[in-house]
Amino acid sequence: MAAHLDKTIRAARLKGARVIVTGISDSVAESVVDLGIDWHNIETLRDLQTGLMVALQSMGSYEVRR
Repeated sequence: MAAHLDKTIRAARLKGARVIVTGISDSVAESVVDLGIDWHNIETLRDLQTGLMVALQSMGSYEVRR
């Protein structure tokens, strides 16, 4: 699963997309580390809601309310 996800991320980035990965399970995270996959330039967030807020903020479509 981790290797397939990495290929998908690389393909999306080659097409110019900004990739935000959300909700990675513990087992997938461990596989990423065990396989030596380098995700230091990939934004990873805890859940989809946070990922959507970050994506919308980056497009200027969402304002954080405090």
